Amino acid sequence: MWEFSFTPNSCEINVLMKRNWNKELDYVQERLGFRSGRLGGPAQRMAQHYTALLERETSRFDIDSGKSGQGFLERFDIALAGALEMLAKHWPASVPQAGTGDPWEIARLWIRAARAQGKEAVVAFRQQIATLDRVMRLVPARAENTHLTQEQVAERVKRLRSDWLHGSLRDKASRFIPRAVAGREIFMRVGRPVEVSGGDAPASQANPMLEVLDRHLRDALEAARLDGLAQLGPPVKYLNPFVHPAG
Repeated sequence: MWEFSFTPNSCEINVLMKRNWNKELDYVQERLGFRSGRLGGPAQRMAQHYTALLERETSRFDIDSGKSGQGFLERFDIALAGALEMLAKHWPASVPQAGTGDPWEIARLWIRAARAQGKEAVVAFRQQIATLDRVMRLVPARAENTHLTQEQVAERVKRLRSDWLHGSLRDKASRFIPRAVAGREIFMRVGRPVEVSGGDAPASQANPMLEVLDRHLRDALEAARLDGLAQLGPPVKYLNPFVHPAG
């Protein structure tokens, strides 16, 4: 059986991953106009960008967003309540009727109402609702998990770029061109051969031979998967900064 594997050593992988992360996060923070150190890991830096965006957008409308010692999710709830109060004060004729009183449901009703009005809505109203819509997408999926994988962190960084960075060709391309989070490795195996009868074999033997081929290919794929797990180890994970904030 032939076997092939391409495996950069782990030191090269870690260095490459760190370089890619730092380069991407440096670019995002520069375009957003923020500063963050490199001492924290990728998840922590991503959370810093989230917090900085929340503080910046709430300050634009003089909305309370809590204090720096509070967690992001707690500060977000404070900011959302303030935003809804501001909208109700400035646009009383458009206040949605929400049966549950849930802030998230009320916010979604505001967004839905603004979309229904379309271009007929007042420009200032549309801008405020658009900001609310973008800020609501800052709340991360799986926020309650204790850890995040590097792929999940990458999803959130890409969301930041998609929602908040516009204008440059690089930002436009990032929305459509998939990019690997870190260096990729390939583990390949060739399945065991299948004995094939001569040309005079009856057609009824074709299905059994295809079943054998399918089994051999599945065995080869599983062997390659186990090779990868054995050499690469468990997935890269970070403490979820929304559950375990720094400090």
